[in-house]
Amino acid sequence: MAARLVVDTSSSSQSGHQTRIMSGMARRPRPLTKRQAAILRTLRQYVRLTGEPMRLRVLARSLGITPEGARHHLLALAAKGYTRAGTRR
Repeated sequence: MAARLVVDTSSSSQSGHQTRIMSGMARRPRPLTKRQAAILRTLRQYVRLTGEPMRLRVLARSLGITPEGARHHLLALAAKGYTRAGTRR
């Protein structure tokens, strides 16, 4: 089964690795670029509307970029402290 990146706003810990939008961060995150802020809004809106994590391919399609490009953006958000990156099988 192929790995995928997801976004989840739940606070419960699970054994599977997921990308999560972090709500209570211990340290102040670094500022986002305009593009990163737009992507974070897209992720949050999707989770708010569906209640489910957004698949990497869905994010890529909604942004008009490749899945690898979407993955790169998610990893940049994780590096700045806005998400946690991982894969879920």
